[in-house]
Amino acid sequence: MKLYYLFSRNQKIGSKLIAKASGLLVKDLEKVPSHIAMLLEFDNIQELFVVESTLESGVRIIPYSVWLQHNELCYKIPCDENIQPNKVFEIFNTIWGKKYDWPGIGYFAICFIKHLLFKIDFPKENKWQSDDKFFCSEAISTITNYAKAGMATPAKMCSDFLKMRAQNG
Repeated sequence: MKLYYLFSRNQKIGSKLIAKASGLLVKDLEKVPSHIAMLLEFDNIQELFVVESTLESGVRIIPYSVWLQHNELCYKIPCDENIQPNKVFEIFNTIWGKKYDWPGIGYFAICFIKHLLFKIDFPKENKWQSDDKFFCSEAISTITNYAKAGMATPAKMCSDFLKMRAQNG
């Protein structure tokens, strides 16, 4: 099985706002994403699947072909994590069907506004983050070593992953 990070955006107002605001902080991306998901490519199955957390449904898995109907792909980055398929499913099984983390995203938004207006640094942790609910970067970070997902936009994660790939050759 191969895993890929999918960074995307769409035409919804929330996506546009996240991408616009993220572009104020992350300057090194040609396309600024507002969303992160994970693509699962199985060795003997033709259909590809996407795991993501969305406002409407929380954590879910859908066919990649359906996902592409609602998302503009900005970046597709191979996941360098060496994780066996059973481990991926074990991890995703713990978050499957969990609701969207509204308080966590609210705290992030407040910190973001304080940063833009008053240049206050982002805290290291999301104080309102729930262990039982996930926004997109939290959900995908469950199988990565990206420890600051609760306080990073998808654009920041994308930039970091691209830089890590460039450093590792």
